[in-house]
Amino acid sequence: IVRGVRGPDEKEAGNFIDEVAAVLSAAAPPGVQVLGPAPAPVMRIRNLFRFHVQLRSPEAHPLLNVLKQYLPALKAPREVELAVDVDPINLL
Repeated sequence: IVRGVRGPDEKEAGNFIDEVAAVLSAAAPPGVQVLGPAPAPVMRIRNLFRFHVQLRSPEAHPLLNVLKQYLPALKAPREVELAVDVDPINLL
């Protein structure tokens, strides 16, 4: 699972992905690996700065539980968008 943010202000988007990563790291059960935050491979597209966090686990159930429990609590700043890709084919 990849969670990403994008927004027109690099600092604002970066601060929000730091918050997302901290929440996910604190909530991740044993066996769930949190990678990031990091700039996306293509950091800027259409004047939007992009960052991501990856969650990895051998089983989907723990990942989905973390998303269901903590996704509603994460409030993105104005003009910053949070996206979740449950089964990414590539990270570009």
